[in-house]
Amino acid sequence: IHQVKINNKSIKTKFLKALNSKSIKLAYQPIVRMSTGELCGVEALARWNDRHLGDIPPDTFVKIASETNTSEQLSNHIIETSMRGCKKLLTSNRKLYLSLNLDSEYLVTDRAESILLGEAATNGIETKQIALEILESSTAEIKQLENSITRLRKLGFLIFIDDFGTGYSSLAYLGTLKVDKIKIDRSFTQASDTHTPAAMILSKIVDIANSINTLIIFEGLETLNQ
Repeated sequence: IHQVKINNKSIKTKFLKALNSKSIKLAYQPIVRMSTGELCGVEALARWNDRHLGDIPPDTFVKIASETNTSEQLSNHIIETSMRGCKKLLTSNRKLYLSLNLDSEYLVTDRAESILLGEAATNGIETKQIALEILESSTAEIKQLENSITRLRKLGFLIFIDDFGTGYSSLAYLGTLKVDKIKIDRSFTQASDTHTPAAMILSKIVDIANSINTLIIFEGLETLNQ
């Protein structure tokens, strides 16, 4: 137990140092239209590699950010770095968009709206080229989240629900929040060419999305059958 405490303290210290020195890097995952293979946009993915600890999974350091009250700092870093990094791509093709995973608790604040608008303007990016991903297992009050999302959509931002189907409130989110796309978790995608309950659930999710005219992004598409 003592050693675990020491290790936890060490990784938190390393994370804070990495965040303050802007050593949290971003990778960009392409999002393509299945029917044509055409690039639609890119998703910014935060990555942290420590000299001694190696690659630290995002789930781990996002949790550390929450525990150390630095979620807002991490979100700001992602916004600033990704918009600067994708400026040339997005300004050269206005049909493309940048998708951002941000802390839902942060998105309901006025500060989030301010920095999103400010960075978009600074880099010449239109708000309709920025997609904000909402993790549907968020602890943010759904009513508060609804108000913030309504305001952000009026400003032109796109709203996605991330990892749809893996949390406890998927249908509540879809029934309450006006969203542009839902992202299907890879656990469903990878079961799509099987005869499992997950594949049947996926089929129903597609039906629901079609019925409310919401587009779908499938994560983890790896095989021709899928």
